Amino acid sequence: MLRLLTFSLTGHSRHRWDPRREDASISMTQLYELVYIIPATITDTEVGTIETKISALLTKLGATIEFTKRLGKLKFTYMIDKQRYGHYIAVVMTVDTLAVAKIEENLRINNDILRHLIIRTEKSVEQQKFDLVQFNEINVEEERARRRE
Repeated sequence: MLRLLTFSLTGHSRHRWDPRREDASISMTQLYELVYIIPATITDTEVGTIETKISALLTKLGATIEFTKRLGKLKFTYMIDKQRYGHYIAVVMTVDTLAVAKIEENLRINNDILRHLIIRTEKSVEQQKFDLVQFNEINVEEERARRRE
């Protein structure tokens, strides 16, 4: 039997299937994207070893990795754990829906990762495109002074 959780956001009821429920017996393999951030204080060679450890963790938990791509070192919009920059890494994987909660749990407790995000995707692997735009700070006072001149 499929159980739905009901919760309310701004007066609207939403239904969501929770794969962590004990009676959730339906499982299917789907395509997911994982993006995680490693602190910039770690060197490029250490980033490679962390990337290998995360890939091994994912395969151990039942994921089939389609491809992994380093998106580069980018500046954060705001500080995260006293860090201004981070190495972004994207992974496209095929995994059973019941294993996603275990993957989330293991990534959350991993000290090498600042942040992560897993989303389900319906695009094929060939259609995946990762473009991150560098955040540029704008000094409002300088901009106003420039306009006055």
